[in-house]
Amino acid sequence: MKQEIVWKNAINLSDMKDFSRIIKIDIKPKIKQKLYKEAIKAIGSKRKLARSIGYGYRNIDEWIKGNQDSIGLNIVKQLCDITSISLDNLQRTVIKIKTGKGGYFLKINFPFKVFNQNFVELLIHVFGEGSAKLRAKKSICYYNTDIELVNKVKMLSNNLFHPQKNYAIRKIYSMGDEIKCPNNKRTLARKDELSLSLPNFIAYIILIHCSSLKEFKTIGISNLILQVPDYYIPKIISALIEDEGCVRCHNLVILTTKYKIVADVIKTRLEKLQIKSKLHYQRSFYDLVITDLSSLKLLKTFIKVYNRKRNKIGMLIRILSRPKANYYEVDKEILQFLSLRKKKYNATEVAWNIKRRKWIVSTALQRLQAKNLIKKESDLSRHGSFLYYNNNLTNDFHGS
Repeated sequence: MKQEIVWKNAINLSDMKDFSRIIKIDIKPKIKQKLYKEAIKAIGSKRKLARSIGYGYRNIDEWIKGNQDSIGLNIVKQLCDITSISLDNLQRTVIKIKTGKGGYFLKINFPFKVFNQNFVELLIHVFGEGSAKLRAKKSICYYNTDIELVNKVKMLSNNLFHPQKNYAIRKIYSMGDEIKCPNNKRTLARKDELSLSLPNFIAYIILIHCSSLKEFKTIGISNLILQVPDYYIPKIISALIEDEGCVRCHNLVILTTKYKIVADVIKTRLEKLQIKSKLHYQRSFYDLVITDLSSLKLLKTFIKVYNRKRNKIGMLIRILSRPKANYYEVDKEILQFLSLRKKKYNATEVAWNIKRRKWIVSTALQRLQAKNLIKKESDLSRHGSFLYYNNNLTNDFHGS
């Protein structure tokens, strides 16, 4: 594995040469006519040119006339070699590009800017909740249970590549389906799991810099985060929180990852922006967390666009800003909350509702249950979790 990956600021058409057999392009009519004429002149005839490049001249004629919508990049490259015209001199005349047999035509301006905030954000989403095949069949997918976030990533991709048709969003499994967890246990899906196909062009950009998906998700993404300007960091952090983050009643987890190198790099970039974070190791994964109140307030100002967890960060700030309370006050708040509701709640839900830290609420719930002031039962939907409710709730159910 490489120790450092230097990401290109921009990708030229010539950088696509390793994928030229699976890429098709179209260029402006006058330019392709000129290229074809000069190639014929250099070789001597259409038939000799066709034999030289291994491609039928009638097919080239159809492309020149506009009856064929595209031609292989490898063919265009050979025409450029014959005429001594640089492939990169043609790149600004590219009208559209198609990546792979199943891909759609994309409108991409070359040189394509890698150091573009929206593209970097898209790469972060691929790192967070994406899956890529980078060998024989190159493809990229994004997964999430939040349809708004899936649509956001889709719009991000569409604005970058302007596909001829919209890439499909598919349902992987439905709420209530049994799914296999990484620890070989099985659980029931709480929400629908969605999959969004993304342009293969993204896979080509990754492969220009990284030799494998693992290298991209470790050194590749960490080096990219180190190399981008400071003003990119808010979008990067926001995307990580959306995909990999978790807002708890006592801290904010920016991301959970098995790659320590990535967590260390993000921690370094945050420190440069005066945001304090800590790295917690648990069960072969690393949590990058923020508990410092001033750091949370500063980070919240970063997240100005859609982020489903932004409001929860605001609630966490209010919880951490509250003065400490004695156990009598917390007990009273819990009893009052549960007495007004005919429903069962776990400790996390109670903590969010009364705006207290979870560990304080968990201790109080156990104390109240021991005194028989509230009831407790196992939460069948979550192993090892409990539900708490008012003593009168059972009577209400029996009486109704």
